[in-house]
Amino acid sequence: AVLVIAAITAIYYSITGSESVIEIVVAVLIVACPCALALSKPFTYGNIMRVLGRNGLYLKNTSVIPTLNEIKHIVFDKTGTLTENDPEAINFEGEPLSESEKGMILLTANSSTHPLSRAIVKSLLQNKPDTSTHEINAFSEISGQGVETRIGEHTIKIGSSSFVNHNRELVQEETATHISIDGKYRGKYIFQSSIRAGIPELLSQLEQHYKIHVLSGDKEKDKTMIASMLTDSRYLRFACTPKEKAEYIREIQKTGEKVLMIGDGLNDSGALERADVGIAVSEDMFRFTPSSDAIIKSDSLNKLDRLLKLSNYAKKVLRVCYGFSLIYNVLGLSFAVSGQLTPLVAAILMPISSITIVVIATFSTVFRRI
Repeated sequence: AVLVIAAITAIYYSITGSESVIEIVVAVLIVACPCALALSKPFTYGNIMRVLGRNGLYLKNTSVIPTLNEIKHIVFDKTGTLTENDPEAINFEGEPLSESEKGMILLTANSSTHPLSRAIVKSLLQNKPDTSTHEINAFSEISGQGVETRIGEHTIKIGSSSFVNHNRELVQEETATHISIDGKYRGKYIFQSSIRAGIPELLSQLEQHYKIHVLSGDKEKDKTMIASMLTDSRYLRFACTPKEKAEYIREIQKTGEKVLMIGDGLNDSGALERADVGIAVSEDMFRFTPSSDAIIKSDSLNKLDRLLKLSNYAKKVLRVCYGFSLIYNVLGLSFAVSGQLTPLVAAILMPISSITIVVIATFSTVFRRI
């Protein structure tokens, strides 16, 4: 567009016989500032991304922000997301474990990112079992099933009852992680769930703008507790496999609406990847989830409604930046085309417009309060 305007200007002043045709055309080319337009989005999104990170939500890149602003449905995993497990409220039922066996279970659980595994680690660390004589020789983790390690001559499996021992009854009401050592079933850790601080208030705020869904691999023992926090409890699903969670999200997407999935790491990797935006909740920021678009610190989850509002605020800032850039270009070109602007003045005004965009984008976001 700038080149077309410059060409028309050159032709017009050539026909009129103006001696300043070269200066006028040069002023047109200089004062027009596409870079002000080009800088608007990266500076706005970059600053928003920085503020979000400062508040515990770490995006993979700035392209996540516009998608996040189109979200209509939010799907929550339950275990490790809406609920947390108190290490002091974990009970072990089964054959007594030796200190050496506890050490091997600790190493195995510590190799997993699943919330229940993390809770087992915290519980076992209270008694400080000796792990100095153990070393993991082989490790494998199956999403939604469990973890298997080889430590010395021993094989340790922790996870669902079907994963640990196919001969045991799978139906269970409690949230539990089962243990086997060398193929022998040894017992299970039973967890008492509690809602994370601020979650009821968070769900109440989110329901005003989004449809809220809750999916869980557990049985329905916490259904009443979760349903009591929602005004619409039709979108609760329990006993879901990782594949079923991903399929559930796919069904929502068939309506043409965007979906945000919030869950724990590997166990929900399929659903996180399937969603338009996947956010992994993490207790430990050094453990990342490649299939997610973002990571949120567990203690920042109760601020999710405000973080999403901040992301949406980027649209307002971007409109201001685009508006200023367009006004500047229209006014600058008007003066340049009419011959009222010298190349020197145009050269001064051009970088000022870019600097102004940077200032608007930065100060509008950096001082925005969550």
